[in-house]
Formats: sequence, C-alpha cells, structure tokens
Amino acid sequence: MEKVAVGFAAVHVAASFVTSLYLTSPKQKQLVAGYVANVILVIYYGAPLSTLAEVLATKDAASIFAPLCALNGANGLLWVTYGLTIADPFVWVPNSMGVVLAATQLAVKGAFGGATA
Repeated sequence: MEKVAVGFAAVHVAASFVTSLYLTSPKQKQLVAGYVANVILVIYYGAPLSTLAEVLATKDAASIFAPLCALNGANGLLWVTYGLTIADPFVWVPNSMGVVLAATQLAVKGAFGGATA
C-alpha cells in the first residue's frame, strides 16, 4: 500500500513539474491535470478487480466487498449524469468506466459469492 501511495505521489509531482516548467497555456495545464486525475480515478474504480485472478481460480469472491462496489457504482452513475449535463467528457467518461467496473465486480461477486467482508 505504501508503494502505491508513493507511486501516486510521484505521478502528481512529475505532472506538476511538467506543467509548471514546460507548459505555458493554462488550457494545456488543465488538460494534463485532467488526464492524471482520470487515470487515477479509473485505477481506483478497478482496484477491487486486482483479486480477479484469485477469485476465478478459487471460485470464491470473498475478497470483493459488495457494498463498496455498489456505492462506487452509484457514485459513478451520479457523476456520469452530472458530466453529461455539463457536457464534460473529463467527468462522464472515466465515471462511465467506473460504473462498468463496479457492475463487473458485482457480477463476479454474484456469480462466485463468498463472505461480504
């Protein structure tokens, strides 16, 4: 977990370095920040699937916490609605991916079961 946190911090520092030293346009800086945030968001939404190989091998989805997946899906759906309303693909595209990933996680949980915690 520490390596992941340090990795994300390094990505933020690198993106800040690039945007502050090499990009002059505020629009370019905003674009880089948007891409970095969206990549991290999709990784967040897909993190519970990191145990997918184990779930498929053991036929036990106990490592997937269904309430969290359901709430992530609901959260993503709300953000998709907002993003479509304001016509901002930086909001609706990654959150659409989050909804799909949450649905996938819930489907795997439903198919293989296991404890909820």
